[in-house]
Amino acid sequence: MKQSRDSETGKGTLDLQEMLRTDPRAAFEELVRLYRPEIFDLCARISGTRSEAEDLTQETFVRVWEKIDGFRGDAEIRTWLYRIAINLSISFTRWLKRRRMLRGGEESLFPDLPELADPSPEVLVQDRDLAQRAHRLLQELPARQRTAVVFRVIRELPYAKIAETMSISVGGAKANVHQGMKKLRRLLEERG
Repeated sequence: MKQSRDSETGKGTLDLQEMLRTDPRAAFEELVRLYRPEIFDLCARISGTRSEAEDLTQETFVRVWEKIDGFRGDAEIRTWLYRIAINLSISFTRWLKRRRMLRGGEESLFPDLPELADPSPEVLVQDRDLAQRAHRLLQELPARQRTAVVFRVIRELPYAKIAETMSISVGGAKANVHQGMKKLRRLLEERG
C-alpha cells in the first residue's frame, strides 16, 4: 500500500485511491482517525460552541463518507475535509444568527468556548481573560474573515493553503486575515 505524507502535519496518509478500491471502510476509518481532532477544533472555532462542534464534526464525516468515492485527489485530503467542515460550520453559524434575530434575544450563545491557543502556563494565567474575550469577539467577524483568522492565527496555515481551502486568491486570504485582525483589535479596544 502506497504511503504519502501530509505536508502540513507530517502525518502519514494512505493512498486513498488504492484503499478505496481495496477497502473503502478502512480508508474512511483512517481519515476519521487522522483528522477528527483537527476537524473538531476547526468546527468549534468557527461555530463558537463545543457542543455544536461535535455534531458538525459528525456531519462532516457523514458527508465525507457519502462523497468519498467521488474524491479525485485534485486537492489534499486535509483541504477537502476543511472545506466540508467550514461550509457546515458557516451554515450553522448563519442559521444560529437568524434564529437569534427572530427570537430577539441578546443572551450569550457561546458560553463554552475553546481556548484560542495553547499558551504556556505563565501566559495562560496572564492572558486567559483576553483570549476568552477575543474568542467571543471572533464570532462577530464576517464568516470569511473569521475563517481566515482561525486558519492563520490558530491553525498557523500559510496563506497559499488558506487560499486553496477557502477557494480564494492568496491576496484575498491575506486581505481577509488583515481585515479580520484589524476588526478584532478594534472590538477588543472598544469593549476593553
